[in-house]
Amino acid sequence: MTTRARIVVCDDELPMLELLEELLTGDGYDVTMARGGAELRAIVPTLRPDLVICDLRMPGEDGLSLTRWLRSE
Repeated sequence: MTTRARIVVCDDELPMLELLEELLTGDGYDVTMARGGAELRAIVPTLRPDLVICDLRMPGEDGLSLTRWLRSE
């Protein structure tokens, strides 16, 4: 049995999150949405995703600092 790859999409814009979720789910991925850095930091330790797609320009914590945090995780 093949498991579906887990992807977390992090963006502050709901339409972009919904679009990516629809496209990736349609391609067979298990998608979780995060509406910003705080949600991403809460999701990653328990979910342990295979891939994180992160917007670089978000209010508060930007995608680059989140990427640095992800690398240390």
